[in-house]
Amino acid sequence: MVDCAPISPIQTDDRLWNLAANSCVAIPTPILFTRFIEQPCPEGAFFLLPQEISEDDFITVSRSIGIDQDKLSIAMGFARTVHSEQPRNDGLRNHYTGHALLVPLYYAMIEINAGRAVEEDVFLAGVMHDIKEDGPLFNDEYLTSVFGAEVVDHLHTISKPPKSNYRHLQPPDLDLERESDYLAQFDGKGMGIKALKCADKVANLRDDWANVGTSSKSLAYMREAQKLFLPFAETMIMHRREYAMYLRYMIEMLAYKHSMDFLS
Repeated sequence: MVDCAPISPIQTDDRLWNLAANSCVAIPTPILFTRFIEQPCPEGAFFLLPQEISEDDFITVSRSIGIDQDKLSIAMGFARTVHSEQPRNDGLRNHYTGHALLVPLYYAMIEINAGRAVEEDVFLAGVMHDIKEDGPLFNDEYLTSVFGAEVVDHLHTISKPPKSNYRHLQPPDLDLERESDYLAQFDGKGMGIKALKCADKVANLRDDWANVGTSSKSLAYMREAQKLFLPFAETMIMHRREYAMYLRYMIEMLAYKHSMDFLS
């Protein structure tokens, strides 16, 4: 990993700047989104991804990249309602600030650092990416009237098939078949929603590395990512190679952590 010194934006906010203080980021988080960045992270280098973000900071980020604030407010309301009392699998943090807001943030960080535009429909879908799986609020007609058909299509694509479809199977076959069917949902879809899914997987792997430790569940998740999601990311290599790079890096970090636990 290449260490990158933080760059100084022309305009800054100390509260936001502190999120990136003393880290090897080329893109201070979330100052990245001010449009005053002087240079991107060097090719092949990693910048640190934040592990949590407040609503206020997230709104600042979204405003700086031109996300419709009315739509964002509604999207955040849905996510807040579904996830506000829901812990992450690590049991340590709130799902909403610990994950739901980080997935679109990771997507936007990687896209902007690569010199690509952030797709608003993908960003909004990122805020709500788990509401279909985790809550009863999913209503196609209403969501289409507010966000448009593209956002709703993204939400269907990024939501896993219900486990009830696989009652005839037992783990691990159930999980593997469900994940295979899930990834098939992305066939023929645009690069934006595929990138968002990779950002989701990077966020989950990062959570495992930081919080879950070396449990059997963490090991299984790492192997699933290596077997299914890394090849998925590598199909995007011509257009979004950064996602495969991040996934491979997180898988290697988890593998190293598990190997150290085995040897101890």
